Parts: sequence; structure tokens; C-alpha cells
Amino acid sequence: MNKSDLDRLIATSNELAAQERGEEAIALLTAALGVELEPTQSAVVYALRGYRMFCGNRLEDALSDFMSSLQRRPNAGTTRYYAGRALTALGRDSEALEQFEVCDKLQPGRVDTLLCMAYLRTRLGDLQRAKANAEQVLLLEPNNPVALVRLVSVCSELGLPQDALNCLRKIAPANVGEFGADYPYNLGVCYEDIGDIAAAQAQYSMALRMDPNHEDALAGLKATGRGGKHRKVHQRPKKRSRKRSRNSQNN
Repeated sequence: MNKSDLDRLIATSNELAAQERGEEAIALLTAALGVELEPTQSAVVYALRGYRMFCGNRLEDALSDFMSSLQRRPNAGTTRYYAGRALTALGRDSEALEQFEVCDKLQPGRVDTLLCMAYLRTRLGDLQRAKANAEQVLLLEPNNPVALVRLVSVCSELGLPQDALNCLRKIAPANVGEFGADYPYNLGVCYEDIGDIAAAQAQYSMALRMDPNHEDALAGLKATGRGGKHRKVHQRPKKRSRKRSRNSQNN
């Protein structure tokens, strides 16, 4: 397949995906893998098919394609990133972190990679390095709301409640809604940690007004009412769609 044919194939696949015809896009890419391709060409097709499967929540299939692509093109940072995303979604945190570490070397300063590394290192208990990753993001994007919440989680775990509270307060009002009831809930955790129980209860109550089914906010309100303690910072904003621009997985 020559370069022009490959470019047309990718364009058609992207158009199908943009029309919500993901399975047709996958079928087109599968057919392309059945013809003779150069290794770099097949790497691109595997990566793109993997991305379409990832968008369709076919995580095991997506991961298989990403790894097939990386065998042929190991320095493709974007493919490494999505392999890490798939592994994270599958609960394979250590393997995911390895992929993000390689991606970070290939594409230094990539914010989404640093955020994923901060998230995974928090989960794995490597809090100092998680903190460093979140701080790297804030050097690049001082008001990044996800990095600030990652840092809230780490500071809370490290016993730095005032630092955690300061990070939450830095989140711009325009971005607060992205976290829903988790924002006042996390504020409640921070206030509780610095000993301001009344402020903590007010934030837990606000979280429950926003989401009456927020179990952690309810647990926090009950625990503080009994003189107990409840600490569980939520790291993530509301779940977003995996849909990206047409060219998200072309490099």
C-alpha cells in the first residue's frame, strides 16, 4: 500500500468514526491489515484500530492492537499513552505506569501523561513522586484543575491538609462544576483535616445537596457528627467521553 492509499484509508476511517460508525471504521482497518503493509504502515493501522476499540470500551482488544503497533513502532508516544490508558482501565496499574514512563521520555512535558502518572503513583502509594508529577503539570499549566485535585489527594495522604486546602481553593470557579459534588466533598475532607469541623460539615452538606446519593459525603457528615473522622479524597473529575478529535491516534 502506498502512502496516498494509507492516507485515504485513515481519512475514511476518521470520517466513519465522526459519523458514530465506529464498527465500520474498525472493519475497514481490519480489512487493511489483511493486505501486505510495510511495518510502519501496519503500526499506524494497528494503533488507529486500537484507538477505535478503546473508544468503544473494547479494552482488551484495544490493548492487543496497541501492543502490536508498538512492536513495529516502539517510539510512538501517543500509542504508548493509550496503551497506558487501556491498562489503567483494566486495573493493571504497574504495567500502565511503565507505559506512561516510556511515553514521558518520548514526549517530555505531555500534560495528560503526567496526570496519569500522578494518579497511578497515588494509587500505588508512591506519594512523593505522585506529588512531583502533579507539580510538573502546574509548572506548565498553573491552573490545571485535575492536577490541583491530584495534588489535593497526595497532600491529604502525606498529612499536609493546609496545602491540600490551598490547592482546592486555586481551582477556578469555571472549572469547579467539572467535579460536581466531589468539589465540596473534598473541601470538607480538607477542613476536617485541619480541625475546622463546622466548615467540614457545611461542605459535606453542600455535597449532599448537589448529590443526595454521595455516600462518602454522608459518611463524612455522620462521622464528624459523632466526633469521628472520615478521609477519602476523590481524585477524578466526572467521567468524560473517550471521544477525541479525528487525528487523536494518528501519530
